[in-house]
Formats: sequence, C-alpha cells, structure tokens
Amino acid sequence: YNWLKRTGEFGSQGECVAMIDMGAATTNIVIERENQFRFTRPLNIGGNDITQALADAYGVSFQEAEQLKRTRAFAPTGDPARDKGRGATAIGDALKRFTTEIVRSFAYFRSLPGGGQVNRVVICGGGASLRNVVPFLQRQLGLEVRAAQPLAGLEVGPAAQQALAHPEQACV
Repeated sequence: YNWLKRTGEFGSQGECVAMIDMGAATTNIVIERENQFRFTRPLNIGGNDITQALADAYGVSFQEAEQLKRTRAFAPTGDPARDKGRGATAIGDALKRFTTEIVRSFAYFRSLPGGGQVNRVVICGGGASLRNVVPFLQRQLGLEVRAAQPLAGLEVGPAAQQALAHPEQACV
C-alpha cells in the first residue's frame, strides 16, 4: 500500500480506489478514499486456488499445474469459443469465487460510515500475472482495473532486469 501510494497509483483527491494484492495463498484488499486508508480485508483465496483447480481438472501434480498456469493459462475472455475445456472451466470457477468475495467486500465498504463506491481497482501480486486477468476483472466488477506499475519512475539496474517482466509482482 505504501509503495503504491508513493508512486501515485491511488490517484487524486476524492477518488475511492481499491488495491487488490493477489498472492499465492491469500488476497488482500485495501481501499483508500479521499487520500485516506479506509478499509482492509484479507481473503483466503489466491493463485494457489487456480493452480489446484487446474491440477484437479487435469489430474496432474500441483507443480505441473503451476507450470501450466504460468505458461498457458488465462482468465476467461468472454468468448465461448476460447473459453472452453476443462482448464477454462476450472479457472473460471476459481475466479468466480474470487470476484464474488471482492464484490461482497466492496458492498460492505459502501455500507460503512465513511465508506463509498469504489471507482477504480489496481491489482498487484503474482496473481496479477495471469493472462487476461485485467479485462476479466473489468467485466466482472464493472470498474476500471489496471495492473500496478510500482517500478514506474525507477531506474532498474542490469542485475534486476527480470523484475521488469512482471512489475506488478515487484510490490512485495
């Protein structure tokens, strides 16, 4: 949260922005409204749930499913011709549970004193590397969603260039 705040990811005065840190075992939601930290919620859903769903769907080990997720898997596109098969169904089901919890969290935040409607979402963490996850979340949440760029404005040394491949993971 502090790093993304420093890089300007939370925007201008008056906005209500949610940061969703999609980790392996858990996901953390942080909401800032009017430049103030207002809400946080951990979810017991993360990238490992997608990996396990793929392992179960294909009958492979967790390690093999992780490799499959990193190299070939993608969030549902909304195109039935592309979103078919065991893998697509498994990922879609895991992500539906994930988005349901996000929607519930946003609804709860709206009901709180000082709460409000989330205007925009910034995602980070390893789960943000899943192909097509940004457009998927935009469709599901009906909000602007973008991957965090925590390395923006920083010079990355030659020995750390691999961090530029997935900058959304560099927050942690």
